[in-house]
Amino acid sequence: MHQTSAFIDALKRCLKAKRMTYADLAARLSLSEASVKRLFSRNALTFQRAEEILGVLDLTLLDVAKMAAGTRAEASSSLTLDQERALAGDAALFSFFHLLLFGRTLPQIKRAYDVTDERVARWLRTLEELGLLERLPQGKVKLSVARNLVWRARGPLRQAYEQTVRDQFTEGAFAGEHDQRKFATRRLAAGSQALMARKIARLFAEMDGLSEIDTGEDGASTLIHGLYVLFRPFSLEALAQLKRR
Repeated sequence: MHQTSAFIDALKRCLKAKRMTYADLAARLSLSEASVKRLFSRNALTFQRAEEILGVLDLTLLDVAKMAAGTRAEASSSLTLDQERALAGDAALFSFFHLLLFGRTLPQIKRAYDVTDERVARWLRTLEELGLLERLPQGKVKLSVARNLVWRARGPLRQAYEQTVRDQFTEGAFAGEHDQRKFATRRLAAGSQALMARKIARLFAEMDGLSEIDTGEDGASTLIHGLYVLFRPFSLEALAQLKRR
């Protein structure tokens, strides 16, 4: 029953990630919204009905099973201090780890980057010794950490890379088809501040859900995206060097 619940919870996250409501799904399945809600709330989902839902979502059973397994796995969302130090001290190792973290396979990395087999083997040994991955048969690897890693505040990774990443990420005109750059200042009360903070947290959670779905797809059809949000009390008075009484 626990595995069934985990699968249904993963399926719900897929619906949310695809921005599909129960009503949308009901229309695609020629069911009432109430019937769809019962399928999810009572764990009454049959294998045949699950296949129909997966067809609507353009997902496979394996996709959702992986998400369900990931929910149960005790993967870490942060690194140890030693792990951060090792990655901060070797930019090439960190870049290689980052590619693996976002679903690139070893053959894909070797095709796309000028790296030797010896160098890849050395990186894999180092990452395995650090407890960041497990090497499997047939040249496959299994990561030991979650993809939504959080760098520790004032930790080695932030000290080594944050300024460079921030500068590279924010440069340019952001004129691409899917690029967004907006800035706004508004007066907000405490309740509105809290609401905005929750909405931002949900936005990142939705991005995590979409990434879980898309990471298994062909590397040629996916790109690693960045989402950089700053939200805090701020006044343009600072630009004019105005002083408060």
